[in-house]
Amino acid sequence: SFGSLEEGRWGIAMANGARSLVRQADAKLKGGFLSCFAGSRRFEEAIELYQQAANQFKLSKEWQEAANCYTQCAYCAQKTGDAAAEADSLQEAGNILKKISSSQAIEVYEQA
Repeated sequence: SFGSLEEGRWGIAMANGARSLVRQADAKLKGGFLSCFAGSRRFEEAIELYQQAANQFKLSKEWQEAANCYTQCAYCAQKTGDAAAEADSLQEAGNILKKISSSQAIEVYEQA
């Protein structure tokens, strides 16, 4: 019983850390006054943060949130013109969504 309590706390900590990374990535996308000068770099930085968050969400078995992060990675990759990374991110989102909803997975696969 103690082990499952520790696992629960660990999962919550991972999910909270992942949410923090998502907020950081979202902030990169919103940018600010100088964001027009950052060019594709801010999208690349956001991809890194979303990928880290997705991995943490996967570890805490929060599949929808992990898939959302990969969908955001695909959006950012599209903005940088990296079609291969966009497709890879959508494929990863689809793989995760298979765990919770085959119809959602199919929708994402069709975009890839």
